[in-house]
Amino acid sequence: MAGLGGRMSRLRFALVVATVYGIGMSTVGHGQERAQSGPACVFPASETAVKAVVVGPSDIVKRVEVVQPLDAPIRIVRVDLTGATLTMGGVFRFTHTYSLEVVNITDQIASAISPFVWAFSGNEQGAHHAGGHGPSQGIPLGPGQRRVIRVQGSVTEEPIEIGDDVRVRVGMHIAQFDTCAWDNWNNLKPRFDRSVTGEEK
Repeated sequence: MAGLGGRMSRLRFALVVATVYGIGMSTVGHGQERAQSGPACVFPASETAVKAVVVGPSDIVKRVEVVQPLDAPIRIVRVDLTGATLTMGGVFRFTHTYSLEVVNITDQIASAISPFVWAFSGNEQGAHHAGGHGPSQGIPLGPGQRRVIRVQGSVTEEPIEIGDDVRVRVGMHIAQFDTCAWDNWNNLKPRFDRSVTGEEK
């Protein structure tokens, strides 16, 4: 019986790990979709927007778009792109080396969070080329708690000429709570130009 109990404990632990890992999301390439886990959360919208502080190389900072809806439960308060690099021209290459400071503004515990950073080229009609990286954290983030999420070394690149229209979009993709999930994917992803990429907008 003791052996059976030990095996059951290990099985339960494995299932918990698998569940957290399933919530976790890593690099996602151009045009891929990501789904939330559980029913959608509904949070009250703030009366004023939170403007994140963005620091780093000037050629990157000037291209940053922080996407934070007024109902976002996890807010990005600081984006530090000091370690990121951007190369345009003959070959496009963006290194995802940065840190994000986030805060849980709800009265609930977030069991997992996943921000996302897109580097993409395009215009008002839609993105022509894009790629992103989304680290995940299965460490609980309590009400009012802050945390710095660090990303090191992921790369978005295209072996084609991309000019000065590159933008870097930063936002919280998903926040998982006990009974629901808040998903910002549709606001965060660039609109793809189907005439160029063949991807859905």
